[in-house]
Amino acid sequence: MYNELKPLLTNQEENKKIIMYANQIVEHQFSFDKTWDMERCTTIYELPKIIDWNQIYNDDEEWVFMLNRFSYLKDLSLAYLITSATIYPDKIKDLMMQWIDKHPTMEYSLSTRTLDTAIRLEMFETMIQFLKEFNLLSDVEEKKIKTSIVSQIQYLRDNYITKYRLSNWGSIQLLTLNHLIPELDENYTENSIYQWALKESKEQLHIQVLKDGMHWEQSTMYHVEVLNNLLTMIQKNRTQQIEIEYSYIDTAMKMVDALFGLTLPQGVIETFGDSDRTMTKDVFIKACSILNTNKWKKEEWDIDADTLFDLGLDLALRFKSFEVNHNTPVLFDGHDAGIYVVKNSTKPNASSTMFINGSLGSGHGHSDNLHLSLSLNGIPFLIDSGRYTYREDHKERIRLKSMEAHNIVLVDDLPHSIPDGSWTNESFCRPLKTFVNHSDEVHYYESGILCLDKGYTVLRKLVVLDINIWLLVDEVIYAGKHHTKTFYHLDPDVSVDQNYLLSSHDEYLQMNINGDTSIKESVCSLRYNELSKQKVIEVTHQFENHLINLTDFYQKGIQVEDVFIQQGDKICNEHSLYCAKKYIVNEDETVVVILFHKEIYKGSKIFSYEGCSFHAQSLVIKTKAGVKEVHVLK
Repeated sequence: MYNELKPLLTNQEENKKIIMYANQIVEHQFSFDKTWDMERCTTIYELPKIIDWNQIYNDDEEWVFMLNRFSYLKDLSLAYLITSATIYPDKIKDLMMQWIDKHPTMEYSLSTRTLDTAIRLEMFETMIQFLKEFNLLSDVEEKKIKTSIVSQIQYLRDNYITKYRLSNWGSIQLLTLNHLIPELDENYTENSIYQWALKESKEQLHIQVLKDGMHWEQSTMYHVEVLNNLLTMIQKNRTQQIEIEYSYIDTAMKMVDALFGLTLPQGVIETFGDSDRTMTKDVFIKACSILNTNKWKKEEWDIDADTLFDLGLDLALRFKSFEVNHNTPVLFDGHDAGIYVVKNSTKPNASSTMFINGSLGSGHGHSDNLHLSLSLNGIPFLIDSGRYTYREDHKERIRLKSMEAHNIVLVDDLPHSIPDGSWTNESFCRPLKTFVNHSDEVHYYESGILCLDKGYTVLRKLVVLDINIWLLVDEVIYAGKHHTKTFYHLDPDVSVDQNYLLSSHDEYLQMNINGDTSIKESVCSLRYNELSKQKVIEVTHQFENHLINLTDFYQKGIQVEDVFIQQGDKICNEHSLYCAKKYIVNEDETVVVILFHKEIYKGSKIFSYEGCSFHAQSLVIKTKAGVKEVHVLK
């Protein structure tokens, strides 16, 4: 299987990087920067010849966890395929034997967490197959590794706790056992641990994966970790000619659909929850190959060496044979997760919008309710600030999880959702269900949060026009005199001038802001262990009892003006009733957005604008070449 891959490893630049990294591992110089490394660390630490598998090198326990997952063995394997140099398989065996010798019995330590044990087990079994194919593993060595694997499997069963039923830890462990045990035990159907893992994993996926395909933990990166393990189980069970229940296939399809929806036009995920800005194409390549569909193939992607190693020749060729799907969706309405994404095309330079108002999820979830991210023509402008670290002692961990690190409204400087530790929260708001409507190139989102203990409600309405116009309406209902702060976190590459014209990579987005504004310096984290400077626009309002605030964003060149509508036969001047904005796109095209702030219970119930009558809460009137087109949104 692996020998067949040699002719495909033709990317010389990629090969050089693989060999360079493999050489570092041979010299015991470790760093972790693979696409889906959950806690990346690009700093290289040189370990002694005899490794202490529990030694922390950068004040972060996560580094030890990464070390004990053994993902670097794949790079050593690839380096051998590229060069045929035996130093690489020799180091594979050396590292595995070192670990096994240091763990004659399985007891809890930093090096034996159950999550990392499952990931390590899959790598150990893969290395057995790899080394045996090239006659590089003796019978004695194979027996020693398999004995350790069996011991680690028993350790996973003995240390399984109820908490794992709702955690990516549980699904990753059990999905691994679902294919690992049949690889080791010819009588796997009678193996009690296998029987338990199969039943439990099915129930876990039913509990953990929502109907819209999102993993409940509110973090795209951990959604992918579970999905990758599910795809691997399906792939390896098919290789073993094991019948796979349809529920696994169905769940995988839904999870890939959700990931495809959350993948931004640039091919990356937003730093939503505990996630990094990470490319996703490798997941879609695997999903298309393993699930035998071109559903998510947007373009003729090259398959990187890491993915080739996972898939093997047949699946790689299967993917290459698929035609590009030119009808991929541009909408993701995650009603169950409370996550919504819309793109104005399927192209890499599309504009995109992400709107969030879901549950807290697990400890990987952030205080991000009513957050908005957006990109213009493929360039990110408003972003989520990321995660940076899991260290309890680092102030940035809690700040980046807080409301102030997201594009939200804060009332009286008193957050309604408060993280008080790396994984814990002091309080969390009550999200309302999001109302969504799409009408051709017009999209409408309306949602809110209840803060019952504080006595106020925050509502947010968002109109997205595919012609690169966004209108945001924030409403706060709170008896008495209060103030709000609204935050807009900009991508590190975005500059802002005194007129709030945002610019990045020759794209320009105009912000139209009401209120007292300031531009502050802050930091965000696009990847674990990495901080970047960013600018944050902060808007302050004073109000009594009720606040309505409008902010709009539009591509440079579009003109905007306030307009009035008619109520019956008279002009309606009641600003507390509605807002109406006219966007002049060019000489032939205008768009009018009309949003009502409350029910019409007095006076005439029929309204009109320039001869176009309507009765609605939210609508858009598009005029192009003299022809009007009405989109009633609510």
